[in-house]
Amino acid sequence: MIYTDRIYGKIKITEPIILELINCPSIQRLKGIDQAGYSKPWFSGIPRTRFEHSMGVFILLKKYNACLEEQIAGLIHDASHLTFSHAKDML
Repeated sequence: MIYTDRIYGKIKITEPIILELINCPSIQRLKGIDQAGYSKPWFSGIPRTRFEHSMGVFILLKKYNACLEEQIAGLIHDASHLTFSHAKDML
């Protein structure tokens, strides 16, 4: 799989467990969750999803030769987040 990240560019992903995790419903649903919660009134620019964030964490770990377990942990670290899970962080 070739994944294109808007910060890190194109990365080739070949590890079977990583590919399986990326394609699982728990990770795919992160595509519909904004990284900053409900930020449109304040930051109407380009949205960044929790999926993109999780992939970015994975890419950094891969670039720095982290072990596979750490790469997996980076990829799935936001899997349990709900849609407005950080909405009250600023309060």
